[in-house]
Amino acid sequence: MNSRLLKIPENIGFYIRSNQTLENIIVSILLSVIFLISYMHETKIPNQDIKEGQVSESDIIAPFSFEIIKDDTQIQYEKDNIINSIHPLYSLSDEINYESMNNLNETFIYLFSLIEKGNRDSLRNEIVRSGYDVNYTELNHLFSKKRMQSIWDFVMVSADSVMKQGLIENPIDETILLERNGKAETVYTGKFYTVSKASRAIASKYSDDDIQGFIEYLLFINLKPNIVINQTRTDELVKSKNNNLSSVLDVVQKNEIIVRKNTRISHLDYLKYSSMVESEEYNRWRRDRKMLFVRVFGFAVLIFLVFSIFRYTLFRLVGNIGNKAYLFYLTLFLAEVSLFLIFQVFTNLSPYIFPILFFILLPAIVISTKTGLIFGVFLIIINLLTFKVSGSVQLFHVFLGMCSLVLIDRSNVKQSYGTLAWTLLVAGFLIILLLGFVNEQSFLQIVNQFIYALIGIAITVTGLISFAGWSESRLGIVSNNQLVGLLDFNHQLLKKLATEAPGTYHHSLVVSNLAERAAEEIGADYLLARVGSFYHDIGKLKTPQLFTENNEESDKLHDKMRCEESAELIKEHVSYGVLLAKQYNLPPSVIDIIREHHGTQAIKYFLKKAIESNQETPQHSFYYNGPKPVSKISAIIMIADIVESKTKVFNEFKPEIIEKTIDDLIANKQLVDSELSFRELKQVKEVMNIVLGSIYRKRKDYKIED
Repeated sequence: MNSRLLKIPENIGFYIRSNQTLENIIVSILLSVIFLISYMHETKIPNQDIKEGQVSESDIIAPFSFEIIKDDTQIQYEKDNIINSIHPLYSLSDEINYESMNNLNETFIYLFSLIEKGNRDSLRNEIVRSGYDVNYTELNHLFSKKRMQSIWDFVMVSADSVMKQGLIENPIDETILLERNGKAETVYTGKFYTVSKASRAIASKYSDDDIQGFIEYLLFINLKPNIVINQTRTDELVKSKNNNLSSVLDVVQKNEIIVRKNTRISHLDYLKYSSMVESEEYNRWRRDRKMLFVRVFGFAVLIFLVFSIFRYTLFRLVGNIGNKAYLFYLTLFLAEVSLFLIFQVFTNLSPYIFPILFFILLPAIVISTKTGLIFGVFLIIINLLTFKVSGSVQLFHVFLGMCSLVLIDRSNVKQSYGTLAWTLLVAGFLIILLLGFVNEQSFLQIVNQFIYALIGIAITVTGLISFAGWSESRLGIVSNNQLVGLLDFNHQLLKKLATEAPGTYHHSLVVSNLAERAAEEIGADYLLARVGSFYHDIGKLKTPQLFTENNEESDKLHDKMRCEESAELIKEHVSYGVLLAKQYNLPPSVIDIIREHHGTQAIKYFLKKAIESNQETPQHSFYYNGPKPVSKISAIIMIADIVESKTKVFNEFKPEIIEKTIDDLIANKQLVDSELSFRELKQVKEVMNIVLGSIYRKRKDYKIED
């Protein structure tokens, strides 16, 4: 993976080279195994023309001893018996426990916020909308902050206790096998509550009878059974049993008659013969193992070189695409060759039907056309080296892939799948027609190949529609169209920021200029940098008057508070910003920027003030909660945010501000996880110097006489 240069400043070159070498070796080994399987399939000894049920024309005698291997039906039958004999293993799900408690907590937070607004009708309408017909007696009780807080505390404590004991769905069996602390034991299901019983039991313990119905309903809709089948552990039990399952039915001794002349070949006879053929194939492979080893070793070395060139080309020409994106490419590589191997071994269909184009176009759509082009070239090379596929098929996918990439690049609209499908259809037909003429194929052969290609194109387009958006979300990649939409100044959040926190709004605009130019300079996603800068401080909308850029007299408000309280309110703009971003469906990459743009830095002003006033408060209260930036964009915005704020304090640009800011961040280990190299930090510093110099350049005062 990409090295984090700030985290390991010593022996950087060796660290990078060794990691890349290890990854390439692993990929080479995996592809060599696939090559070996493909080779074994291609060199498989064909069976003689005998079939189950026919009459044998001669005796078939075993030339050597071998084991009779069970067929798939017999093995599956025995596996099914094992599965039926093993009872599922249950365990307490921490994830469901957390989800239930979190849902309860969020419900109370929302109800409490309605009470704080003082709108009784809103509270009633919200409860009724949730499905509970609240009466006015209950509403009067619930509208009290003190009463609601009491209910809140009671429900959370009681629910947590019940969830820790375990909730079970309506049980079918009297006992289950439950795993706790690594040990499995048989327990009676009657000792556990169901959701309805737990809700009723907890509600009945609340002191106020008028509220018990509401509490019971609230628990019923939020709690979920957390005693669930642990499928992984159950599968492990099945797997351990299956591992002990012998695939050998019997042993045939040398010179034993497998099939007698003039007798009908039974299923067992055919199984013996098939096992003998497989055994002979294996023996032949063993005799030739030295030559096969040389071939596989040579293939592994070649793949190592090819993949090293691919990685170098990708990172040099396209830039650092991040660990997730690199893993995405690696997964596509292995998925394509593995699926093609399965296709080749288990089907006799034309290779035109296999959707190689899907694996070429997906990175072009999700990341960029350039990466799709590079990836496509090396994927074709891998296929040529690994599989015995005709040159016509390879040329078809190469030409069709190039046409598609040109279309995606020219239109720059990822959603034009209809246009893409028609382009593939027309171009595919022309390419197959031309290749057919060159290879002197008949018209029927050309039509047959086009039908298979048509099915492959349909699979490709359907796959792109299904997986492109999913891949973007999993990688944290947002399409340019989404980012451009977030730059619209009519966006609700930006309009609120401009009207309610104008100082923060102006600050964000300047930060966006700095971050965008810096990201562009180092080859990072400059559009994401601009969008992230626009929204990084939206959390200040909660209390804009507490921030000096919005209120010159904010210090008077803070003077009335304890230093610890002021620091907590300042820190809150990060968590509230994340909350707002989620409410307005901002992309995960932008939410990460909001969460990380202060890292774990100190709130220096109030920390110093607390120390000077000898206030006994915990030091951690004056530090942001983090996390530290884990991407280059988050780190750049952190730097730009600090630099812009400090420059505004002096009301003039001083180059040493950027130098000192970056030095302090490195010293405080704020950039260790960001993957920014020292070379890139230098580029960031230089470009920010230029941008800030132009922003704060003083104009000449031309005195114009009246």
